[in-house]
Amino acid sequence: EFADVRQAIQREKTLKHYAQAAQYAQRAAKINMQVPGPEAEEVAGMLGHVALRYLSQGLYPIAETLIEQTLALYNQTLGSDHPTIADLLSNIAQLYLQHRQYTEAEPRLQQALHIYEQALGQDHPKVVDLLAHLSQSHGLQGHYEEAISLNERALQTVEEALGPNHYQVIFQLIPLARWYQDAKQYANAELTLKRTLKLMSVVAGPEHPLVGRTFHKLGKLYQELHRYKEAEAHYLQALAMHEQVHGEDHHETAQLLHQMVSLFFEQGKIEEGLHYSTRLLTILTKLSGPDADDPLSLLQQEMLNQPMRKDYLN
Repeated sequence: EFADVRQAIQREKTLKHYAQAAQYAQRAAKINMQVPGPEAEEVAGMLGHVALRYLSQGLYPIAETLIEQTLALYNQTLGSDHPTIADLLSNIAQLYLQHRQYTEAEPRLQQALHIYEQALGQDHPKVVDLLAHLSQSHGLQGHYEEAISLNERALQTVEEALGPNHYQVIFQLIPLARWYQDAKQYANAELTLKRTLKLMSVVAGPEHPLVGRTFHKLGKLYQELHRYKEAEAHYLQALAMHEQVHGEDHHETAQLLHQMVSLFFEQGKIEEGLHYSTRLLTILTKLSGPDADDPLSLLQQEMLNQPMRKDYLN
C-alpha cells in the first residue's frame, strides 16, 4: 500500500497538484504513525515538502497542520534533536520571515539554533546562518540591540573559524553596519562600512559591484550625519563604479542619482540637484515600459516630498 501512495505523491507533486499530494502524504503518514516502518522518514520529507509549498503561498492553516504531522513523524523516527528537524524548522522560519510573520519565525529559529548547537557545534556554518536570520528578524522589527548582539556573535564565529579577512566575513559586516546605523550607533556603522569596503576590495576586486554599493552606503551614512562633502565624494565614487559596471541606464544608477538629488537639494544646491534630476528622469524614461506611469510625474511627486524642491519645479 505504501508503494502505491508514494507513487501517487510523486505524481501529484510533478503535476503541481499540491492539495492532492498533501492528501496522499497525510495518508502515508497515518499508516506509518500506526505501524512505524522504515519509510517514515521518507514520508516526513514528502509532507514537509508539501507544507513548505503551502507556506510559501501564505496558506498558513493548511501548512501548519502538515508541519505538525511532519515533526511528529521526524520525532518518532529520528528523535527531537536531530539536525534534519532543525533543517525543516529553519526552512519554515525563513518562509515566515519572507512574509514578515516574525512571531511565527522566531521560535522556530531559536529551536533550530539549539538543535544545531547541540548536534553540530557552535562554530558550524548552519549555526552562523541561524544567528544571521535571527538577527534579521529582530532588526526588521526595530529590535536593534538584539539584532546587533546576534550579528556580532555570528561575525565573531566566522572570524574565529575562517580568519578576519575571509570573504564570508563580508556577509556579516554588511547587515551589522545596517543595524548600527538604524540604532544610531554611527561611529560603529562607519567603521564597519569602511572595513567592509577595504575587505571587499581585496577579496573581490576594486571593481566588484558590491564595492560600489558600499560607497553608496557610506554616502547615505554621511548624508544622514550632514557630512555633505564626504557624502558627495562617496556618491560620486559609487556613481562612477555603477556606470562602469552596470551602464548609465541601470536601476542601481537611478537609485543612486535619486539619493544625490536629495543630497544637493538638502544643501540648497539647486543647479546640481536639477542637473542630476534631469539625468534621473532620462533613465526613468528609458526604464519605464509603455504602460508605466509618466516618469516626469513620478519624479516631480518624489521631489515635492523633499525639502527645498517645490519652488523649483513649478
